[in-house]
Amino acid sequence: MKRSIAALAALSISVAAFLTLRAGDASSQTAAGHEHHNHAADPAVKAANPSANAPNPAATAEKPAGTGDGKTASLPGVPPGKVNVGGGVTTTITGEVMDPACFLEAGAKSIGTGHFQCAVDCAKSGQTLAIYDRAIDRIYFVAGELPGRNPNDPLMKFIHQKVDVLGTVYHRSQAWGIVIIKVSPHNPNAAPAAKAAETKPAATPTTTPKAGTK
Repeated sequence: MKRSIAALAALSISVAAFLTLRAGDASSQTAAGHEHHNHAADPAVKAANPSANAPNPAATAEKPAGTGDGKTASLPGVPPGKVNVGGGVTTTITGEVMDPACFLEAGAKSIGTGHFQCAVDCAKSGQTLAIYDRAIDRIYFVAGELPGRNPNDPLMKFIHQKVDVLGTVYHRSQAWGIVIIKVSPHNPNAAPAAKAAETKPAATPTTTPKAGTK
């Protein structure tokens, strides 16, 4: 018993010493990090290594291309819309609400009944949902517009459903994201109906015959 008590006491001391040492290391690393940051700001360091401060082309947002009407622009595979601050395009995309973690492991088959509850649980535990566009095999990760707001909230009732999402789309470092404005169930008949309305020939105007003519 005495040996057991002595062993426990020694273990407690060792753990306490380890935690103290780790805390000291963390403080040293933090201080070193600040010191390194200060050195990086030194003009002499910048002059010695100019490439360290050069912008990374991959991190630059892709610039939307104009559509020719002078009012709208689009990103590759994205319907034309209004250009927003930061290179985003405000438009409507269509896709399925899904859990990207499950998708990376199982592919498109993860968007089904067998994975539905998993997607719900993952979203509730903090996993950010995404929109999957099967037509072009693209994932749009959902981004929050304001800190403290859960970006999953507009999508929770649409998990594994096809939806139309109005929002601002961004493309940076080969990643696609959307800041949601509005989500609605996808209506497959909406687009064809609108197209038919656009292509419907105009009605022939009626003319009143002049007096004295048959």
